Amino acid sequence: MTDSAYTRSKARFLAVQAIYQHAIRGGTLTALQREFADKIADTDSVLFTSILGVINTGEDLQAILSPHLASGWTWERMDSVLRAMLYAGSW
Repeated sequence: MTDSAYTRSKARFLAVQAIYQHAIRGGTLTALQREFADKIADTDSVLFTSILGVINTGEDLQAILSPHLASGWTWERMDSVLRAMLYAGSW
């Protein structure tokens, strides 16, 4: 993996962690970015920050994605880690 591919991959991974953490604990986007500042130092921090923008549009994305869930599944039934990955991947 090239250095740039590694930094983007790590940024996406950390963004999923941050989105999950936000879903569990709440808090502000600014506080979340501050908490992850040391971890993203050697990543694509612009990509990380961009992906975190999904936190502000979570309800819109949920409305878009919910109709595509398997029959009988609800958004709430989904594992919180999977929801964080879907949010990050959708952004």
